[in-house]
Order: sequence, then structure tokens, then C-alpha cells
Amino acid sequence: MKKLDWKTYEELVKDIYESLGKASNVKILGYGNGCKRKGNSSVEHQIDVLTSHNDGLHDYLTDIECKYWNQKVNKDIVMKVKEIVADCNFSKGIIVSKIGFTSDAIDYARFVGVGLVELREITEEDWKGRVKTIVLKIVAKTPVLTSCQINMISDDPKVMYQETKGVTANATLTEICKPDGTKITLSEFIQNGLFKKISSEEPTDEITEHYFFEEGTTIIYRETGITHKLNTIILSGKIETETMNSVIDGSDEVLYYMKSIFEGMVLTIRKDGRIVKQNN
Repeated sequence: MKKLDWKTYEELVKDIYESLGKASNVKILGYGNGCKRKGNSSVEHQIDVLTSHNDGLHDYLTDIECKYWNQKVNKDIVMKVKEIVADCNFSKGIIVSKIGFTSDAIDYARFVGVGLVELREITEEDWKGRVKTIVLKIVAKTPVLTSCQINMISDDPKVMYQETKGVTANATLTEICKPDGTKITLSEFIQNGLFKKISSEEPTDEITEHYFFEEGTTIIYRETGITHKLNTIILSGKIETETMNSVIDGSDEVLYYMKSIFEGMVLTIRKDGRIVKQNN
């Protein structure tokens, strides 16, 4: 959102009332310098934001005056808005201020039916009694393979077994083929066997599992096309734990605080334009 000045303040007010009014068929008839209405007195009045609401029979017009002042709005402004409402036959007048209102302005506005709204950038005071910061502690437990030993039956009669050790990097390209023709990659075998056991039991130390295969089972290295008769696979692994803290700071997302004084309604306006009702 743009940095606030008197012009963007009017745009913000317009956007908020437009968003709030969608459910109740409230429309924005005009805002800014080009929004003017001539009253019964033949005097033309500048209207900051003019809204219309139709109940099916009648149109109800509301004059919203925006005061981006560095001082509180006094009763003289309330009187002026009340006079414009009467002169133009509007249904209601509302004053939106970034600083607030004097006590006599509040009393008089309540008496004559002019709505008063505070709309300003959110402050630390506004967060009292509300959750501003959420700290999420995320503990990630990941099964890790520490050793992979594959024992194969050698075709050389002088050598009973051949071994390959280490954590294999091409497990997805290595297939175990059973005598009935079913195949599974070494990666899937590790996931379904050792990793599933580690994840369910969460051992504190490294564990080792031995897997024995029926005669006729082969292991195929797709990268080289070499096939060996498979005897056993010995896998070792452990659980690695990583703790991360994620901080969600509401002040990074909430930009503006809005309070309708007489109705007691409090809203917050977020960076993405969402308007959220708060408990007052």
C-alpha cells in the first residue's frame, strides 16, 4: 500500500467502505476532488467519499468526511457535516479521523447522529490484549541412511560373495528384481523398509537391518546395465532432528487500525487488503 497522505487517506477510506459494503449492496458514488453535490441552498459541497445503499425501495446516501489531521476533530467539524447532510438530503454523515475526536465532538455527534470513526496506522497500544507475535517451534525428524552394504552371489566359483558398500547415490536407478518378476528400486526398498522402521520407532541411536533375499533375486544397475544375483542387503540409518523457530509478527502484516466509536466495531486492515474484524 502507498504511504499515507491526505489523498491516499481518502482512497483508503473509499476502499474500506467499498469492501465492507459489498455484502449489503453499498456502492461508492464518488470520492476525491471531483465529488461534489449541490444542496437545497444551491451551495455546492465538496464530499470526500459518497456512498449509496438501496433497500429495494429507497436510496440512502452517506457523506463520509476524511480528516487526515495531526489534531483531534472538534465539534465545529461535526456541526459542519451535519449541515451538509441536511442541505443535501443525505441520510447520514460520517467523519473519519486519524487522530480522534475531542470529547465535545463525541458528545455532539452522538446527539445529532453523525458517525465517528478512527482510522490510523496501528500502534503498540492497539496490540494490548491481542496476539501480536506467534512463535512456531518446528521439530523436523528425518530418517537418514548412513550405510548401505549389498552382498551379491559371485559367478566366479572361487569367490562366494561380492560386496558393495557405502551410501549409494544412484538408488533410484538400481532395481531389485524378484523371481516372480516384480521389481522395486533400491530407493523404494530403503523407504519401505529401514526408513519406515526408523520413522515409527524413532530410535535414539543408529540401527542396522539385515535383509535376506530368496534364490533367483537379482539386482540391476540401470546406469551400467549390469545384473548380479542378490543375496543380502545390510542397511544402517538413524533419525536426524532439526529444530527451527518461525516467528510471525502481526505488525509486519497489519497496517491500519479502524474503530467505529459508537458501534464499538474494531477492524484491522492487512497488507493484502483484507479487513479483519477484531473483538473490542
